[in-house]
Amino acid sequence: MNHFTAAQVYLPLAHAFEAAAYPKLDPMRVDEGPVETVLCSRFSVNDSTGAGGQRSAVLDSWRSPDAQAITAIPAEAWDPRNLELARQHGIVWVALADIHPSLTKQERVVAIVRRGATVLISMTLSATQQHIARDDGSGANAATWCVLSALNHFKTMQTLVFAEDMTRAARGEIGWVTLKEACLQRHVKLALGEKVYDLSNPGELLSLSVLSLFAVNDDFSRRAHLTGKRVEKASEGGAIVPDSGMPKGWRHARDEFGRVIKDPVRGIRPEADPKYIEVFPALFRPFLEGMSWQDLAGVLADLETRGLIRRKDHSDPGKTYQELRTPGQRHSAIGPFFARAKSRPPKPPSAESIQRYESGADPAEVFDWDVRHYLSRIELLRTGRYLRAINNDIKGILAKGVDGHVPVPRYDGDHLGAFRIDSEPWPWPVVDGKEVPRFGMNDTFLRRVGAEMLRRLTEESPAGGRPADDGLRRAIHSFSDWNVEDSATAQSGPSRWVMGAKARRNQSGRQTVRLMRKPADSPSGWVRSDGIATFALDELCDSAARELDRRVRQVIDPEHIATVTVVNARGRRLLDREAQRASINREIAALESELLGCTRLMAKAAGRDDEGEIQRLREVIADATNERDALRVRLDAIDAAAPDPQSERGEIGQFNQLAYVVAALERAAANYGRIPTAMAQQVDRALDDWRFELRYDGIAWRCTARLLTVAGRRASFELGGRVRNLSTSWEDNRAHVLGSVFGDGQPVDQVAAFIGTQRHALFARYLMPALIEHGITAMGAKCALVDHPLPLVRKAVWRLVNGQSTDDVLASPQYLELLRSTYLNPDLRWGQSAVPDDVRMVRRLIRLCEVEADHEAGVLVADLMEATGLASRDIRNFVVPRTRKAGFRRPRYLEYADAAKSRMRPVRCPHEDCDGYATHAVLLPEVAASGYAVICADCRRAPNLDGDWPSITFPRAYLGRFSANPEGGRISERQQSIEEE
Repeated sequence: MNHFTAAQVYLPLAHAFEAAAYPKLDPMRVDEGPVETVLCSRFSVNDSTGAGGQRSAVLDSWRSPDAQAITAIPAEAWDPRNLELARQHGIVWVALADIHPSLTKQERVVAIVRRGATVLISMTLSATQQHIARDDGSGANAATWCVLSALNHFKTMQTLVFAEDMTRAARGEIGWVTLKEACLQRHVKLALGEKVYDLSNPGELLSLSVLSLFAVNDDFSRRAHLTGKRVEKASEGGAIVPDSGMPKGWRHARDEFGRVIKDPVRGIRPEADPKYIEVFPALFRPFLEGMSWQDLAGVLADLETRGLIRRKDHSDPGKTYQELRTPGQRHSAIGPFFARAKSRPPKPPSAESIQRYESGADPAEVFDWDVRHYLSRIELLRTGRYLRAINNDIKGILAKGVDGHVPVPRYDGDHLGAFRIDSEPWPWPVVDGKEVPRFGMNDTFLRRVGAEMLRRLTEESPAGGRPADDGLRRAIHSFSDWNVEDSATAQSGPSRWVMGAKARRNQSGRQTVRLMRKPADSPSGWVRSDGIATFALDELCDSAARELDRRVRQVIDPEHIATVTVVNARGRRLLDREAQRASINREIAALESELLGCTRLMAKAAGRDDEGEIQRLREVIADATNERDALRVRLDAIDAAAPDPQSERGEIGQFNQLAYVVAALERAAANYGRIPTAMAQQVDRALDDWRFELRYDGIAWRCTARLLTVAGRRASFELGGRVRNLSTSWEDNRAHVLGSVFGDGQPVDQVAAFIGTQRHALFARYLMPALIEHGITAMGAKCALVDHPLPLVRKAVWRLVNGQSTDDVLASPQYLELLRSTYLNPDLRWGQSAVPDDVRMVRRLIRLCEVEADHEAGVLVADLMEATGLASRDIRNFVVPRTRKAGFRRPRYLEYADAAKSRMRPVRCPHEDCDGYATHAVLLPEVAASGYAVICADCRRAPNLDGDWPSITFPRAYLGRFSANPEGGRISERQQSIEEE
């Protein structure tokens, strides 16, 4: 699948440009014509004041009616948190991940708006950071990439405008040269403030190049000066970071008026917080006693209740430690009290070096830099000196450094490096005028804490099986290499081979294992080309569980197996439960809003003595109330099924070892091969000496089971079985995928899991290319067909495009011809899924408009507005959809009941043999081809009398309640069209 437009603009960014270029501020708004001018505003950090100042600078310098119209937009609309207000003013926000495929962060960093022939692009991005990584080790700047994309997308652009400050456009020499070259090729003039440069004029091109040379050189000097000052302040013991980023136990020093105290040498001075004299021991003592990271978060909540600490959350300042719910949240909260984020060393230290450190050795003598950096928070408490790394952003100073400080490369090929700073001592807390060294803890105690942190690293590190933030790890990961003799290849190649099994992780979350082979005399380590097969870890766990249970019952009485003591833990089910609760609460809130609106309508109907209206509203209220109560019952059931949170903090259980290991393997088989660490450690002790052999019918495995008996002896016996080889040929996988998704109508996620790949890989490698080969070329048709909630449609269309018989499809020839004409239409305009809109509100509108045969007068639009809270134009859009410049044209759901268009009603079924109404909403391409997205629940036909529509009866499956997935996302991430319960 191609992720770029023909103009080489990343599709999400291109869609944002289109949405901003044609804002829906007024349904009667006419086409504003081509985009002629693009204004670029940029500020390095996500600060509303600074970004607003830069927008004002470029708008003030480019005096035009369009710029004045943009200036009139209120400042609140430019806040990325006020998305609804931004939408009202035509502002489209773009996340970092929408700029280039290699970017993943969902932070909103670009705002786009249009007025007249002018588009403003406001960015909160650094102009020097290389956000976009490239295969050659270099990178590209996201701000420059965004501007270049605008140049490619708006082909009618005549002028590209930056603020008067040259550094807004010319921070990096490579980006500036690229930008000038793009403007020159596309005949676009470049404006800096009011001065416009025509790059096709050699004289103006030369003058602009000279001007930009000074700007680039000035930027280099400026950054060298700032970086040198920052490094110097850190070395002298200054804070150099915001108050929210200070190490736990310290804060910015302030005077009696709350003003930050600055030192001419150190800058902002750090100050120790006396409250942490009680906090640190309360955390460190249970940690030394073996308490897990997860359970330590409960200690944080207790300390917060006592008023000793307060949680700092940048995205939600009001959050507390009491609100920690998921394992990931608890791990993230406790981590900063022990170590810096992302400072985990790539290689844990040896047990000998840890012992030497605990016995009093200098860390610089026994550990490398990475381990010392990991211990920097503990060492700050022990010595008062803060070891930190400050990334260098100045090119060309790797050898000479800045002000005597030389950056050190972080990896092979690093051309920037980082400054390693061991600061001057920070102050200790002061109580009653006296300093309290080490917050009241002694040197030996803090060394024990540091040593325990390193030992936990060592325990978690083998073969990539360490647990993630959720406390889960691979159930089986200790695969040691082994030698094999192969006489069959002795004549043509090596006869002695080294075999290995290396853990891998599929991006879809499935854990896999790669079987490797190389000659025994090979001097190199394992490389990618040594792989000969792949199998799924969950399938190995399932096979091992069944074989272990069977073999033990053959050779030994299971009751003679010793018991094992473990700590209870939960997995990902908590995350799933929270997502379900959020979805149900959203639906309950919508229904309660509808009930409130209906109650108001009933009061008005009572004032008119309209008994018919009152009775109808009572029925609507009863239906909505029953639906809401049913949702509340589901919510109570989810809460009742949740285990007691206290059970996670030390619940101890006794299990027969055989039953426990089998249960652990079965749980791993159902959870992508991952289980809680305590369970996985028991599996490690019970199963070892793994060996694998590639065969024609799969991969044969064997291992040794070692179970402790009640008598204290260890019973050992061999286990063996077979798992699938996932490294089958591309052709075999393709045939299976297409046959399963289209021929059998199986869910995409199920097929992806079966062949061991990712959902988006299934789209890119198999599904979309196959549809294009078979004549289904429109993007909307491809997405709708793969995402279609009815397997019947996928099967029927696949048979039609392959020329296969449709005798087994229980549908009329007219319906099948409709499917053919809809999905083979190269000009089909549709969304990126089968059901591109959430139609739940439409159903509620239809339910409000449903009347008896003698009530064709319909419902007042004003009453519908009051009942639903929708604007008049939004409700009328369901009768006469607004024209859209991009995307699909929305169909009709309702009709006007009077000439004044003040009342609305369901669409009457126009077919002679039916007296019903088209009240069943079905937003699917083949139904919308009629111009309507509703069908009659009685005759299952669309309310259209043209052509063959009177003879097209939709299958009964169309009476399901289909809607867009409320979780959102892209079709390559999850199913977008779902059937509501």
